[in-house]
Amino acid sequence: MLLFKLKNAAKPFSSRSLFHTTSKSFDLFSFNLNKYRSLINVKGPDASSFLQSLITNDIKRLSWPNNPIQFAMILNSRGRVLFDVLIYNLNQPSNHVKSKSATHEDPNYMLEVDYEYRERALKLLRLFKVKKQIEIRDVDDGEYEHVAIWSSEKAETEERAKVREERKEFFILHDDPRWIQLGQRFLAKRCDQVESSLEQVKQVDRRAYKKHLYSCGVPENNDDYKFENCIPLEYNLV
Repeated sequence: MLLFKLKNAAKPFSSRSLFHTTSKSFDLFSFNLNKYRSLINVKGPDASSFLQSLITNDIKRLSWPNNPIQFAMILNSRGRVLFDVLIYNLNQPSNHVKSKSATHEDPNYMLEVDYEYRERALKLLRLFKVKKQIEIRDVDDGEYEHVAIWSSEKAETEERAKVREERKEFFILHDDPRWIQLGQRFLAKRCDQVESSLEQVKQVDRRAYKKHLYSCGVPENNDDYKFENCIPLEYNLV
């Protein structure tokens, strides 16, 4: 899936304008990640080099085509896990030709971290900011729609949610980089049109979401990691 800049701002989403499937043989499920995973915005000329010095993955991969989301971890000086992070590249181009003006945009990333550890994550980022030309912002809970989406039939990968390039504003809808069977991550500015497009997706509670994670063998948050005491290898993350 890709990041799109949606057009026709005045035209509202239809009930199946954003998410649709090629079959009615199964359902789409969603879990609202607000109050479970926090968003932190890091942007500025030095944002890429700043994050590269902190995370376990290569931030340059987020500039690859059709790759707007990356999984990484932030470790302490002993190599123990501090935070598990999903990083969204808000400047990731769509499948259209990139405009000339877009090449001069400063790096702009959204970090997704454990909600209970948001203050610790902010403190750590600001500690290492030093003289970097970056802005670190704690994103308000209600500013974005931030959702995990998956289907009831894991085997039918082509039957998963698809995107239509027809509507307004930017959003990211892309396969979860940790494991394809997890489904997709959706991130968009909150608005009535986006909320109405999510109504067709069956919303589940945290317990159902965690069950889905465990069925895929993927840990997430302090519920699963022993932060500051474990190493990535213990969770098969190397």
